[in-house]
Amino acid sequence: MRNAIRSADPTRIVHYEGDNRREVSDIRSRMYESPSTVEGRARDTSDTRPYVMIEYSHSMGNSTGNFKEYWDIVRRYPVLQGGYIWDFVDQGLRRPIPSGGSGTYLAYGGDWGDNPNDGNFCANGIVTADRRPSGKAAEVKRVYQAITVSAGADVTSGVVKITNENLFTNVNEFTGRWALVADGTAVQSGALTAAQLDIAPLTSKTVQLPVQRPTTPAPGEEHFLELSFTLTTTTAWADAGYEVARHQLPVNFSSPPVVPTPVADVPALTVTEASDRVTVAGTDFTVVFAKATGTISSFDAMGVRLVNSGPVPNFWRAPTDNDRGNGQPSRNGTWRRAGLDRTVTGFSVSKPSDRAVRIAVTGTLPTSTTSTYTTTYTVYGNGEIKVDNTLHPGATSLPYIPEVGTILFLPADLEQVRYYGRGPEENHWDRNSGSDVGVYSSTVSGQWTGYIRPQENGNKTDVRWVALVNGSGRGLLAFGEPLLEVNASHYTPEDLSTGARHDYQLTRRSEVVLRLNHRQMGVGGNDSWGAQTLDQYKLFANRDYSYTYRLRPLPDVGQALALSRRPVETAGGGSGPQTGVYYRLVAQHSGKAADINGASTAAGALLIQWSVSSGLNQQFDFVDSGSGYYRIRARHSGLVLQVASSSTGADISQQPDSNAASQQWRVVDQGGGTVSLVNRQSGLAMDVFNASTADGARISQWTPGGGANQRFALQRV
Repeated sequence: MRNAIRSADPTRIVHYEGDNRREVSDIRSRMYESPSTVEGRARDTSDTRPYVMIEYSHSMGNSTGNFKEYWDIVRRYPVLQGGYIWDFVDQGLRRPIPSGGSGTYLAYGGDWGDNPNDGNFCANGIVTADRRPSGKAAEVKRVYQAITVSAGADVTSGVVKITNENLFTNVNEFTGRWALVADGTAVQSGALTAAQLDIAPLTSKTVQLPVQRPTTPAPGEEHFLELSFTLTTTTAWADAGYEVARHQLPVNFSSPPVVPTPVADVPALTVTEASDRVTVAGTDFTVVFAKATGTISSFDAMGVRLVNSGPVPNFWRAPTDNDRGNGQPSRNGTWRRAGLDRTVTGFSVSKPSDRAVRIAVTGTLPTSTTSTYTTTYTVYGNGEIKVDNTLHPGATSLPYIPEVGTILFLPADLEQVRYYGRGPEENHWDRNSGSDVGVYSSTVSGQWTGYIRPQENGNKTDVRWVALVNGSGRGLLAFGEPLLEVNASHYTPEDLSTGARHDYQLTRRSEVVLRLNHRQMGVGGNDSWGAQTLDQYKLFANRDYSYTYRLRPLPDVGQALALSRRPVETAGGGSGPQTGVYYRLVAQHSGKAADINGASTAAGALLIQWSVSSGLNQQFDFVDSGSGYYRIRARHSGLVLQVASSSTGADISQQPDSNAASQQWRVVDQGGGTVSLVNRQSGLAMDVFNASTADGARISQWTPGGGANQRFALQRV
């Protein structure tokens, strides 16, 4: 066949996936290989033929995860020529809802009584059958865009690098604009000049935008530099103004840290304990805790019911098509009812001050090897509730966890949603490159992302705060310390796990189901018939999970940002380190331990993170320096941890003990058995650089923000 084709047209490229031999096919190809396998083929220098993923990123249902990982590899190796997503659009046929139901639904295999059938395997598109775009489409557009932007040598001065991947089109054929965004609001903006836009195909240019450094950024204020490229004129396929590429770059202007509200500044509380409940009351609010469940049974403030019940520990997500295809519902099923069927083993009440009440709940989870959890509530006199959560999986052999989080049930009239995080589309841990950080408004019902077969949907990542309010703008504010994943819906994960084939078969709850999560595993997308989510996007049972969020009454939705930046300082009663005791410092984002690099005993050896081991270079004791500060001494060397300077990003190394301020650390209780470590000289917190989860990642210092990469469990040796 090849010879016949070549004899007819010697210029024709021949491709045949069924036979990849050089003498048959000019192109190497395979279907549905993982990113790592694709990279392995790119590095195979024994065969330099172009490689094409002739089908990849199977986009069935809530899918198309780790798409950026594919394209990071494609862009790294010229031999890789890209590939063909399967596929563009779902296929479904409109049918009337049966049994007198109003409206129609999208039918698929089996809905006509047909057997055999292929079920919903006709629905693999990044666009729905009725041509609605999805979070999948947003991700593909962002990753595929041919104009990319990266931070230059000094992005705080507006220096960026623009790369034109187009083969024939100069960037100057588009209109380019930039904006500096502070906490979701553009505070500076402008147009790129003709000279800045003059970037020939397959070249890059570094340009400087006229960004002015904010003179007095507010405490905790976040900044992003956004660039957008749009069509200058109308084309056959889109109108003028259509955006062909955009990028969002974080910019660190060293905003001052958030200043907590002193406990002394909030009103006093009363606490009443009965046999079955504890009631905490303050100025214009009352919250009731049920002893049997360890959850809130009511939270009222400002004359409004804010919470009906919760937070209930939750470790399950509704199965996606990819989950069903790889057997996750049965393989990981031990987590499905772990939170619902928990046993509360402890419920204690303490009062660190007359303005704070702490309620500590412990319990067991009926996983195949029993796991444990804790929830600690600290109620403050202004109605704010700090919620510290931990999960301790019972064995490393337990299957990975679909979700680590909690569920709250809110009144139906808290239907309006505003949040500061990634959006506006649904996004996930492994599929959020196309969803920018911003402030978005919608409704709870509007968070629903419809798939042809009901499954997990509506998730939002990197959420700073979320407000659920009524028509008057009053309601509940929840904010993470620092980030959460959030899902607001009228369905629980269990509601979506019962096997319904279509949305009309579901029973919608009137109340709001609010999930405040540490994290949900990624959705995956290599294929839908066996491939699991990539390991880096799984929640393995080989570590503990700790996370914190706060709930508080919100008198007006316009105050959400400001109130999220004034948390009440942690009340007393935390457990600091004991002198004469050795600890590991285990980073909460990675589960890895602070480690003196290479177990060196030399002065100047750097502090890094590494997988937990029994090494003495991962063991430290705390030497009291007075005034609430400690030196942190490495067991193997006897040297103490010291910052190199007062700058953000400065290294931390071990040095001879001089009791200098650069060697003194304040231990700040972050709840859930975790602490942050703040240097006396710099006022900056110990921080795993860039929140890396890799072995060998540098531990430096950074502006305190409460991130999981700044929170360490003191693991007593």
